[in-house]
Amino acid sequence: MRGEWRILERDAETLEVTKERCVCNVVTDAALSKFAQGVYDPRQLVQSYTWYGHSCPTRYKYYWYIVLGTGTGVPAPSDTGLYTPTDDTSRNCSKIRTGGEIRYYQRYMPEVINGPTYTEAGIYEWVPRYSWWDDEGGEHFTPRPYNYGTLLNHALLDPPLEKTELKLMDFEIRVTFY
Repeated sequence: MRGEWRILERDAETLEVTKERCVCNVVTDAALSKFAQGVYDPRQLVQSYTWYGHSCPTRYKYYWYIVLGTGTGVPAPSDTGLYTPTDDTSRNCSKIRTGGEIRYYQRYMPEVINGPTYTEAGIYEWVPRYSWWDDEGGEHFTPRPYNYGTLLNHALLDPPLEKTELKLMDFEIRVTFY
């Protein structure tokens, strides 16, 4: 299994690509374990759920999120988190599976995540901003850390990524099974 990040920097007004980079990433041991569980028993990856007393269709059990960070180091399969994750960069990825490949996509608009110089990136499984539950006392929301969950892959951004309001960023992450 291998992973690759393709990052397109676009001019915010014209949407023309001003810079393109490809970065290889490390697929973590936790991701390998998660994918192996899914191959062994696909029910591990899906769940049925109830919403306000109504049974809902089966869906993927896990949400996968992209998170950017400002830390330094060398990514390794044993990594369990980014070195220095940045809170406001956590975004749910759209996910497409074709054959032996899973592809994730995320776009950061010009008005978001500006300021820091990003040096690392990763995909986490289940990074909710809030956890939710309903009991006799009503609905409850509890803030969760931005890097809550399992790190599936970890990439070093070299050269570092500088995001400004003049840029729109497209991330495409591919994990290929072979």
